[in-house]
Amino acid sequence: MNITVSETINAPIGRVFATASDIPNAASFIKGIEMVETLSEAPPADDNLGLVGLGYTWRETRIMFGRKATEDMAISRWAPPNAYTVEARSHGSHYLSEITFEPIDEQTTRISMSFNATPETITAKIMMKVFVAMTKKLTECLVEDLRNIKESAEADHG
Repeated sequence: MNITVSETINAPIGRVFATASDIPNAASFIKGIEMVETLSEAPPADDNLGLVGLGYTWRETRIMFGRKATEDMAISRWAPPNAYTVEARSHGSHYLSEITFEPIDEQTTRISMSFNATPETITAKIMMKVFVAMTKKLTECLVEDLRNIKESAEADHG
């Protein structure tokens, strides 16, 4: 399963990247996220944003399809301000989300999120057929996440 969504944000790329990667505070501006718990900070690096960078891990709780879902996630690729990748393994599947940032001009940025789910067990392969039927709803959730990032980045003037 592959889903890609995009949003144009009226803010510079650095601000959009900083907003979208503010994972410890994501529950305060992404409506679909109920709670974020940091599991491990990224090892020190010049390009980290606070505790967030390559190797940062967290537990995220959100309401998905009317039910509470909690997943452990990790940043597996970190290339500020152009991209970062998030991975998770759960219920026999490997989940990969790549978030990219493209400057349109100095004050406008295009953020894109691609989500890929790959079943790794027989049970997960069977369940993926059910999950594919929910692709439209999952796409709506991702679009809403990007809209929330847009609202926050456009409201943040510093």
